[in-house]
Amino acid sequence: DNMTSAHMLNWMESVRTRKAPHAPIEVGYNHSIANIMVTASLRTGGKAEFCEKTQNVLVDGKIFKY
Repeated sequence: DNMTSAHMLNWMESVRTRKAPHAPIEVGYNHSIANIMVTASLRTGGKAEFCEKTQNVLVDGKIFKY
């Protein structure tokens, strides 16, 4: 879709020119964590949580692995 293409173009242009992208890296990192938590919950049926200390996604207290 157009939004994804624009996002990827902005990211690649940022890498190429060393200019800041439209959104900070932390936004992408946090978005990725949310996506992994959703995937973990859907695959296991359990409650997914993020441990900030270890930076692991946990399901029912165990580290989620694909």
